[in-house]
Amino acid sequence: MIFFKKKNKTIDNSKDVRLNLVYTDKEKNKYYTFKNFLEIPAKRALAAEKACRYVDMYITETMLRDCIKKMKEEMNKNNLYGLATIVNELDLRMKFVAEEDTILELGACYFFFENENPAEYNYELNKEKLKLWKKDEEAYSFFLSMALKATAKYSGISESDLLGYLNTNKENASRMSNLIYSEN
Repeated sequence: MIFFKKKNKTIDNSKDVRLNLVYTDKEKNKYYTFKNFLEIPAKRALAAEKACRYVDMYITETMLRDCIKKMKEEMNKNNLYGLATIVNELDLRMKFVAEEDTILELGACYFFFENENPAEYNYELNKEKLKLWKKDEEAYSFFLSMALKATAKYSGISESDLLGYLNTNKENASRMSNLIYSEN
């Protein structure tokens, strides 16, 4: 279980009437969210809005930064083919219906640990949530589904249709990682 401290005082979200317990993972971490999304504190809401931008671009912020870095490397090597391949892949991503990693990063903004300060946004804790969710198939599916429901973009699409699309699109989504992170 993951615990956090703020000013020598442990936060206990189980006692906050504004929050709902929504999930307990295999490692017994409890996750909460606001009963009313309009009550989400500004820091967390701004982080969620930023995450929505990357959901709309079908690429995570980290992957976009790495993609730009890789494009610069290809330009410096005068490798027009490598550069064009990455640009083409970015263009292809714009035709995706959805991309899992961006949706999960959005979910990490809306759902927080039992002892995480709901008023704060913590990038490192979100990375920890993503690691935990990726190790736990049930948690992964749950938070992917819940994050989809929280978006205006996907809330009207049936969950089974969208999850089916994401499953069939895994290979296409991994192509960008292969381009960016592979050693040529």
